[in-house]
Amino acid sequence: MFIVVEQWSYKPAWHALSVAQRQEFVQGVGQAVAQLAEQGVTTLGFGLNDAQTDHRAPFDFWAVWQCADAEASKTFLAAVLGSGWYELFEHKNMSGLLQSPADILGLHIAA
Repeated sequence: MFIVVEQWSYKPAWHALSVAQRQEFVQGVGQAVAQLAEQGVTTLGFGLNDAQTDHRAPFDFWAVWQCADAEASKTFLAAVLGSGWYELFEHKNMSGLLQSPADILGLHIAA
C-alpha cells in the first residue's frame, strides 16, 4: 500500500478569496476526491494539527491518503497541483510504501 501525507497552512491568497470563492474551491476539491477514489486514491482522514503536539510540524492541517500504488499517488499529486491548491496553501508532502516498523528501523541500523 502506498501512502501520501499532506501538511498545509493558509497562504495570504486564501484569505484574499471571498467566502463564495472559498466555497467554490472546496466544492471542487470534494468533487475531485470522489473522482480520485475511482482511480485507487482514498482519504484515510483529515486533521487539524494539535497546537500542543511535541515537536509540532509548522503546519495547521494534515491529511493521509491511501493509494493503490505509486502511479496512483502520482495521479493524486498531479491533481493537487492542477487544482491550484499550492497557490492558496503553504504545503508539503511525504509519500512512500507503507512498511513495518521493523523494516524502517532496520534501515536506521544499516545507515
